[in-house]
Amino acid sequence: MSAYDKGGFVRKQQLTFLKTYIESEYKKGNYVVVGGDFNHQIPGTDAKSFKSEESWPDWLQTIPDDFTPKGFTWGADKSIPSNRAVAAAYKEGFNFLSIIDGFLVSPNIEIKQVKGYDLKFKDSDHNPVKIWLKLK
Repeated sequence: MSAYDKGGFVRKQQLTFLKTYIESEYKKGNYVVVGGDFNHQIPGTDAKSFKSEESWPDWLQTIPDDFTPKGFTWGADKSIPSNRAVAAAYKEGFNFLSIIDGFLVSPNIEIKQVKGYDLKFKDSDHNPVKIWLKLK
């Protein structure tokens, strides 16, 4: 998903396409897992829960309420930030932190666990996230 989309036009197109695509695949009887960097705050998470001296960045948007297809479930580790702002080098307690990396799964899949790994953004502006799933 686009992060730096002035006016949100590209983001809106991407979300519309993705929703249509995953609904179509699920209707075919497929298992659907969409995972990665959504460049939007993952539903059910709250960036305000992480200490930061930086303010909410312009690029970070929330996923619209009407995006999530009926019965689909979001998976994210709410306790570990998956992303940091990059305007300054990483300094714990300073950079704005958020959860933009996660998973969206279809109703025929059960999320068993989601775990974020706090690597203190050593090699990237993201921390890794792992998911355990059970196909129904």
